[in-house]
Formats: sequence, C-alpha cells, structure tokens
Amino acid sequence: MSLIDDISRRSREQILAKVSAGYTFPDFKAEPLPDPVRHIRFVHTGETPEQVAAYTESEAAAAATNLGDSARDLLTTFKANAEANKFVVHDVTAKNLVAEINSVLQTAHTNSLMYPQNLGLDIDKLQVKERRCFDRSIDEPDMREAVFHTDASIINCELGVASHGVVMVCSSSTQPRLLSLAMPTCIMLLPKSKIVAGLLDGIRHVKATYPVLPTNILYIAGPSRTSDIELITVFGVHGPQQVHLMLY
Repeated sequence: MSLIDDISRRSREQILAKVSAGYTFPDFKAEPLPDPVRHIRFVHTGETPEQVAAYTESEAAAAATNLGDSARDLLTTFKANAEANKFVVHDVTAKNLVAEINSVLQTAHTNSLMYPQNLGLDIDKLQVKERRCFDRSIDEPDMREAVFHTDASIINCELGVASHGVVMVCSSSTQPRLLSLAMPTCIMLLPKSKIVAGLLDGIRHVKATYPVLPTNILYIAGPSRTSDIELITVFGVHGPQQVHLMLY
C-alpha cells in the first residue's frame, strides 16, 4: 500500500468513526418512509389503461383500495407507460424473439449491430451484415471508431418498472454504458418476469443481487429527447433516436 493510499484509508476510517459515534440519539426511532409508488395509478385486472387514465383522484383511490395490490396488472401498466415514454414495445415470446429482432433490423435497414459479451442470444441468428461485440476498451481507436459508426445496439435490461414505464440497465465491463447511448437505434431485451412495481423495488433488487453496486444504474425512459434549446421536442440528440423494447 502506498503512502497516499494509507493516508486515505486512515482518513476514511477516522471520518466514519466520528459519524458513527455522533449518531447517538437515545430517543430516536428509525421508521421507513412509505413507498411513493402507492400514489401511482396502476392498471388492475379487468381494467384498461384508458379507464385508469380517466379516473378522478377519488375514483383512483377507491379502485386501488377495493382491488388491492395483488390485483395490479404490472405488465399492462408497464406497457402502457412504456409506450407513453415512446418506447416501441414488442410483446413477443421467447420462441419468436429472434424473428422479431430480425424484423426490426430489416425494417430499420440496419447494416451493423453491436452487442455485449453477455447477451445470451445466438448472435449468428441475427440477420445483419456486420456484428461486433463490445469486448474491448473504448480507448482503443478502432473500437471507438466502431462504437460511433454502428447503426444499432442490442442490450439486456435488468428490470422494468411498471409505475414509470422505464427500464433499469446496469452498466458493467461486459455490457458498457455506451451500448445504450451511442447508436441511433437500441434494441432492449426484457423478460416479462422481471417487471416490478416501483423504483424502490428496483433499487432493492440491485442491492440484493450485486455485492458491489454497478458503476452506473440507469433508468431509461425511451429514446433520447430534448427541447430546452429547440423549444420543440427533438429525438436522438443525446442518445438513441429509436428504442425497441422486446418483452418476452
């Protein structure tokens, strides 16, 4: 251990010790805050997203109370909110997943596709002229050139969050952040079994799954968009212009 590392370690230990020692309030009782997801309008079994959107505040509260959490239709709620976020949602099965991906690639006239090391699909079945794995550092000139001159990417999602219609993507050495950022088109894969109710459920999942938190935990709400300068909504300025979400 270097001298600087040793100084940093001792400083960290001293700071944490003071924080721990200072946190002594005999009468203090920690109580968990309620999950804000309780204020979200979910689609329940037997309802449609249109009915839920038309509810008044009192009607929504009554419906949630009468039907209970067990009647929440997470998949229907997630799909409705994801489509509102401008995801192109494809409701497929594991059996026809590859065929649907190939349909998207063909429709988008995709010539090149970049994928992560841990995709979990047979890459050879994807019908695209050039397939390249993101398996080296972006600091290598040829990899940097490839990343920013590839038509589309395909990635795995960690979770889908029904309350907001967003997907969680965890960056790692096998699936770098740029795969969800640099290409004009991004295809995201999400098993239907991995849809949770709210954002806190997602954070709890990550903490339980990873001994060390991922470098980036991303909540992605469809394609990139901006309007702060243009005064109209423009897609694809800071990320993908189109995001296809494969629910299987």
